Amino acid sequence: MDRLAWLAERGLDWDLLLSMAAKHRVLPLLRRGLHAACPEALPSGIRDKLEQRLAKSGRVNRALTDELLRLLPLFDAEAIPFLPYKGCVLAVSVYGDAGMRQTWDIDLLIDATQLGKTRALLLSQGYLPTKVFDRAQNFVHHEKNVEIDLHWALTPLHFTLEPDFPGYWARRETVLLDGFQVPSLAGEDLLQVLCLQVAKDCWERRQHIEYLAKVADIAAVLNARIDLDWAAITEQSQRAGLRRVLHFGLLLAVQLLEADLPAAVRADVDADMRAGALVRQVCRQLFGESDRAVAKPQGAPLDIPFRLRQLRFYLGLRERPRDWLAHGIEIGRSAMRLLSGGRAA
Repeated sequence: MDRLAWLAERGLDWDLLLSMAAKHRVLPLLRRGLHAACPEALPSGIRDKLEQRLAKSGRVNRALTDELLRLLPLFDAEAIPFLPYKGCVLAVSVYGDAGMRQTWDIDLLIDATQLGKTRALLLSQGYLPTKVFDRAQNFVHHEKNVEIDLHWALTPLHFTLEPDFPGYWARRETVLLDGFQVPSLAGEDLLQVLCLQVAKDCWERRQHIEYLAKVADIAAVLNARIDLDWAAITEQSQRAGLRRVLHFGLLLAVQLLEADLPAAVRADVDADMRAGALVRQVCRQLFGESDRAVAKPQGAPLDIPFRLRQLRFYLGLRERPRDWLAHGIEIGRSAMRLLSGGRAA
């Protein structure tokens, strides 16, 4: 807080600060920090812009929270296990306030075996399917202006990782949201999923951090959950081949936001030189000119330079040769599908 006050006293480009905070989805965190450190330093015009944006964000959060709570008994009635793992549930569980996280949609994780039932349920509630990804689909309710991203895995096919929904469900916790008990990922699973999400985003875009909010979420888990079972986290990450992905996310939180780690964990993370190199790579353009806009995911299928950068980044993230092999096989399958489609045309 002292450093924030020191910076504010020496003059800031407040419009740029507001713009970058909006781009990185950390407006609520910016307001909290400024109000705690130097509330008088914020120019009135900037304060008004910030409050207007947060008021709009609050209305969106309220609508999404209400819709999630409305759907909760419908999923229960159909015996469909589901886990909201971002948005208001994450905000309440680690920030203690649903308003501390900017949210645009409802992310639901389900078991792939429940996909048909879940789609039918959403259709019955007025949702229409729109975009389809490898292992996710977007649904929109136009009257409510609500979007749901339905996931039956945490990564696209090219990021070879099999989901463990039964394990997540067996270890689940509940979050109290407006007086309702909502299922949520256990703290240990949540931390690993957040590390995976930020790594996946860097991999599939421009190999640099797209949203600082995702790093802030990792830091918030570390600050809020001092009871984390680190032995279980280590064992689960090693079994899934995600040890370096975990280290990558933790290092981002430590180096960018000074998150605390237990001494033994910090020593293990610091010893992962490849993870450290990847962190330096994804932070290289942070807050620079190329960080002003949001990159589209994936890129063109035949953008060879992009794909090679993506491949190098993936190979750095994953530590097991069998994951590298599976990644190569999936790339080959995609190439065959692309070539087959081209011949058919």
